[in-house]
Amino acid sequence: MLEKKYNVSAIDINQMNAQFETGSNIRNLITYAVSITLLIVAGFGIYNIQNMLIYEKMNDIAILKAIGFSGSDVQWIFLSQATFIGVAGGILGLFWVWAYRALLTLFHLKPKLYLPSQHIL
Repeated sequence: MLEKKYNVSAIDINQMNAQFETGSNIRNLITYAVSITLLIVAGFGIYNIQNMLIYEKMNDIAILKAIGFSGSDVQWIFLSQATFIGVAGGILGLFWVWAYRALLTLFHLKPKLYLPSQHIL
């Protein structure tokens, strides 16, 4: 409408950055998918570690039960170990992400955006 009124050619900023916006949405979708997959894999890893730990500690569990620990006490011991593994892994992962981000900021990677000021009539 304004193009006809003022006899100019203009492109909307949303139209100009449509490709960037689409790429950004796809990157976000891939990031979420990879994050969920990694959390599932980490959960199975913790499960396998706990499973092997219980299998190796069967004699110790029997001794604990023989000296008076209840089944829920032994279960609490193993669940607290699993929680510790998960929390420690999460903190270590956050540290590595922080270090990786700090490394990437050294390269100053910035996407090029098309701004209206760059396309003056």
